[in-house]
Amino acid sequence: WRFNSGFVSYESQKIVATGMVYKGTGDYRGIAINAKGIPFDQEGYSIFADVKLPGNKFSIFGRHDFFNMNTEIDDSDVKTKIVGLTYYLIQGCKFIIDYDFSDYSDLPDYKESKIQTAIEVKF
Repeated sequence: WRFNSGFVSYESQKIVATGMVYKGTGDYRGIAINAKGIPFDQEGYSIFADVKLPGNKFSIFGRHDFFNMNTEIDDSDVKTKIVGLTYYLIQGCKFIIDYDFSDYSDLPDYKESKIQTAIEVKF
């Protein structure tokens, strides 16, 4: 199992932006292997941004992930997009709502989407 990654970020009071790249072989469970027991080469990336809207308690955020589970074959990748809205309550607590959409290249007729809500409590 091999895992190599790099991560960069920019953070200010109004904007947070991050990016990550990944390249590796196999996985920690030993199940990302072919029929002969040889681990798959894998790769991917993720980008994220959060922007606080001026003059109010809202921010918008988005994320895009790409993960290729086996670089030797086509149709083995997953693309996920997330877009959301955050409302800052009191003392760092927040309410979040987002829409997630995933596309699986090996299942062209299957798309996964969901709306999620969360409350983050800071104490």
